[in-house]
Amino acid sequence: MLLVCLVCTFITVSVLVVRGSATLSDVLRLLGLFPFDPLDVLKCMLLLAVLFAGPLFEQGVVEGHWRNWVRWGNFRETVFDDWIGWRNLVVGPVSEEVVFRSLAGSLFLLAQVRRHPSPPYPIHHDSP
Repeated sequence: MLLVCLVCTFITVSVLVVRGSATLSDVLRLLGLFPFDPLDVLKCMLLLAVLFAGPLFEQGVVEGHWRNWVRWGNFRETVFDDWIGWRNLVVGPVSEEVVFRSLAGSLFLLAQVRRHPSPPYPIHHDSP
């Protein structure tokens, strides 16, 4: 997974530099790495906290797994003592965010993809 992320990063940077004539600062800006706005990071983390509040409440309070969370033993066994846990909980999410947010977004910006507020043709919903 990490190798795929590195290859995709290399390809994206190559496309940005060769086809888009981007400088180093342009590449860092298009990848979303610089300039760094702490307020945007805080907003993203708040959104994630709201999105995961429901499943965490269900798992912790409704199903009663909060006792395991307090001890941290299960977390250590799952993440640090097992390669599958490391892959699923650390490497996978990090590489997914890098590939889909940074790399795909910068290529869309380079291609000048624009969002249309409405489709260019009328949509008719007819029943058969």
